[in-house]
Amino acid sequence: MQIPSFKFPTDNLYKFVSLMGVVFFILPLALSFYYVLWTLDSYYEIAGEVNTLDARVNFFETDLDRYKNENGILVFTNDEDQKKFLDEYRTFLFDLAYIDVESNQLEDRLSLAKFFVFLSASVSLVGCLFMLWGFINWYHRLQRPQDRMLLLKIKQIERENV
Repeated sequence: MQIPSFKFPTDNLYKFVSLMGVVFFILPLALSFYYVLWTLDSYYEIAGEVNTLDARVNFFETDLDRYKNENGILVFTNDEDQKKFLDEYRTFLFDLAYIDVESNQLEDRLSLAKFFVFLSASVSLVGCLFMLWGFINWYHRLQRPQDRMLLLKIKQIERENV
């Protein structure tokens, strides 16, 4: 079975430029849309992690109050409680550092997304101009004269058959 292939028309310049304009109009918009969606997905993922971390901070603060004495000094009743508290605190700090790194990467992605949107809008504008120029010239310089020639041939055939 043979896979159908698409040949890009190169029989005239206007058709080629107009179809390339269509490609330059659609492709950058689709790619930037995909990148923005990917960035927003990352944003919502990090926002969920921040909300989870915020809930852990509240839980950690209430847990911390349980171990404080009347002077505000941490006092543990046994080594197991102290070890558990320090492990939770260490995990919390690692998660906090991870969120910080992820948020910095997200800021970089957001600024890159803004650049991609600007770049894709510029390339799409150029593609739109190529598309308009190609289609207008294709119609006025090639298609309209071909249509006139066909009409003249049809009239000539009709006169011959009458």
